[in-house]
Amino acid sequence: MLCLHSGLHGNPGGTEPPRAPGLGRPEPGSDGIGTRANQEKMVQRVVKVVNDPGIHLRSASTFVKTAGRFKSDVWVMKDGIEVNGKSILGVISLVAEYGSSITIRAKGSDEAEAVAALADLVENRFYE
Repeated sequence: MLCLHSGLHGNPGGTEPPRAPGLGRPEPGSDGIGTRANQEKMVQRVVKVVNDPGIHLRSASTFVKTAGRFKSDVWVMKDGIEVNGKSILGVISLVAEYGSSITIRAKGSDEAEAVAALADLVENRFYE
């Protein structure tokens, strides 16, 4: 849906990648996490979805439960859409089918461990 007054929504000129409403990361500058300088410091990894059904409800649940074990904030991005990696609705909304690539990012005290565990989960077909 095109919003002609995008400046009112914290996205002047439409310069940010689209996000699912209420499911993405905090607005840039709201807590320092979403600013460009801090994004560059985040740990991230691109992984390919290798299980045949893609990320379906059961695998999304496993992903979210794994992400929830970590203190760090976790985001997942596919095709320019970024969602909260601790939200099952967010992860499902990506519609990550077999062969698609997703970017897993984390910011916090255990960010490296979080990204490694989640990437391992995806690369090993969610142990299904």
